[in-house]
Order: sequence, then C-alpha cells, then structure tokens
Amino acid sequence: MRKGLHIAFSGVDGAGKSTQAARVARYLDERGRSSFRFENKSEYALQVMKTAALRNGVVDGRSYFGNELFDFAKSIEVVRDHFTLIEPIINSGVDVVVPRSIICRIALARAFGLSDANFIRNVYDLTPPPDVIFWLDISGRVAAERVEKRGVDKEDPDFLEIFSFCLKEELGRTDTKVIKINAGENENDVWEMIEAELENLILEGSDARI
Repeated sequence: MRKGLHIAFSGVDGAGKSTQAARVARYLDERGRSSFRFENKSEYALQVMKTAALRNGVVDGRSYFGNELFDFAKSIEVVRDHFTLIEPIINSGVDVVVPRSIICRIALARAFGLSDANFIRNVYDLTPPPDVIFWLDISGRVAAERVEKRGVDKEDPDFLEIFSFCLKEELGRTDTKVIKINAGENENDVWEMIEAELENLILEGSDARI
C-alpha cells in the first residue's frame, strides 16, 4: 500500500499556517487523494499544568512550572500524537497535513526562553521528519497586524521577531526538505506558490512510493 505524504508548516503566529494547511488538504482531496489535517488542540498535560497553576494563583502553566518542564510535557504529547495518530494515518495511505511542525514548536520554546533546546530536541527527534516543510516567512510586524485583525487575541511584534529568528535557525539545522514561501503576500498569492510546489511534491512522492 502506498504511504501518504506528511506535509508540515512552519511560521510565526499570523503567517497563515492553518489557513494554508486547510487549502492544501482540500486541494489533495480534490485531486482524488485522501487527506487529513491534524492540529493538536487538546494538549491534556498542558491543561493539567494550567489547572494546577491556577489553583496556586498563577495564570499559566509555563510561569508556574518553568520553561523546561512545560516544553518537555508538550514534546511528550506531540510525540505520542505522532505515533498513535499521525503515523497510522500515513501508513494507511492518507496524506497528513500538520499546520505547526515540530521545528516550529522547538523555535517557539526557544522564543519563550528555553535555555537548552537540546532538552526537547532529543524527544522530538524520536519522530521521523515530514516529507516537506512549507516555511511561511513573514515579518513580526505584519504577522502581529494580521493577528490583531482577527479580533481574538494580540501578539507582540518584538516577540514574533524573536520567534522568527529562532525558527530560521532551527530550519537551518534540519535535513528535511524546506520550501520557503513569502507569506507577506496576500492569501491567494501565497496559495499559488504552495500549489505549484505541491504538484512537484505529489509527482516525487508517487515515484518514490510505488
């Protein structure tokens, strides 16, 4: 049986990862391929940590437990989800699209102040890499403006710049195929760039997985 593709996205908040991931999944379905967009929103351990923090008068789990423990708990959840959910789906022949790559999570942990990223890299390295990472590159200022326009929350542009710097470094460390996309363009222009790369990826994947 042909394995599905594993497609991941990286980028700061506001870069359009979830939006473009949804378009990729829809595009794959329209091409006659089965796809599944996986976005972990449960994070049970982190919710437990947040509840424990609140009971002790602290508003969030990261502040109460510290970066190392918080990001370690998150890495365990992500690895568990990969082997129990993502990998079986890929092995069944379904393409999996992940809006936030593991590299994105490592960079975010560094941006929050994790002193030794190897602490969680060693955990995340247990998972096989995706077939490709679409890097939606955008300035922190533009990304923060987009987040604010959503009307749900706000992001500090200076923090997003730090996040972007860490992300660039982490992507430079990986052997995974990374396709850099200028996410400062409008949504449809960004999609056209991704779509063109998807055509090649599908052809490469078909040849490699026969």
